[in-house]
Amino acid sequence: MVNKEIIEFLHEGTKRGFSIQILKQKLLEAGFIEKDVNKAIDALSKGKALPRTPNQPGTHYENKKSRKLMKIAGWFGIIMLVIFILLVILIIIPQTADFLNSIFEIMMFSIIFFIFLITFLVFYYLGLAKLGKCSESKILHKSSWTMLVYSVIIPITFVLMIIFSWKSLVGAFAALAFISLFGGSKLILYSIFALVLTYFTIYIFLSIGLIKIGSKVKFAKLAGIITLSYIMLSLLTGVISMIIPLQNLQAIVNIVSILILLLGITSLLFISLTLLNGSKQFER
Repeated sequence: MVNKEIIEFLHEGTKRGFSIQILKQKLLEAGFIEKDVNKAIDALSKGKALPRTPNQPGTHYENKKSRKLMKIAGWFGIIMLVIFILLVILIIIPQTADFLNSIFEIMMFSIIFFIFLITFLVFYYLGLAKLGKCSESKILHKSSWTMLVYSVIIPITFVLMIIFSWKSLVGAFAALAFISLFGGSKLILYSIFALVLTYFTIYIFLSIGLIKIGSKVKFAKLAGIITLSYIMLSLLTGVISMIIPLQNLQAIVNIVSILILLLGITSLLFISLTLLNGSKQFER
């Protein structure tokens, strides 16, 4: 007769994303007989122990889907990291900076880049949401879903700003053009400030979520600490720049800007590695 306690443990464990091998090892360490454990595994694999209802998807299918999304998100992160580093290098070099500006002035290229960016953000945060679900981190799961929605809204908002300003600008410059068009309206300034503050707040929760799953997923804690440092330093720098004129502190501003850039790059790297490791960690 199959041990119901073992069956329940295996069913709950696989539902959470843990592999059968890991669960079996835990059961043996807890003192269960290997023969009973193997019987329960066999019964569970054949669907005899805990039959699923028609509306309940298979655990294996859910785990496979989650792992696939995490893996895609991780590789998207690596690709985006390489592209970002190349863009930074091209911007630093004066000869290539002009060439880069001319490329972004081509509407078709801007549209392709925009579509790629949206696709990257969708898979990136969807992968993090699945990681949060598999690791049982509600804060990571919810903050990732929030960032997914938020990251789609912001680029679309910037595109609308470009259309209304009638200028071929990219990223944050579009916001400046929109403000200029409306004569520096306080409403626009407050709206942008609220958007940025909300972005930082959500990312703080996302960072905490990564730190909390550090014991379950390799690189997660380090990724969370680096990301939190990046967000807090960026937020602090932004607040200080609004209070104190930084014209006479240009050298310090340059150093802090480089540090923020490096933290951002490192954050993307370790979050991507966390996603890739998560896809392996929760393999069944």
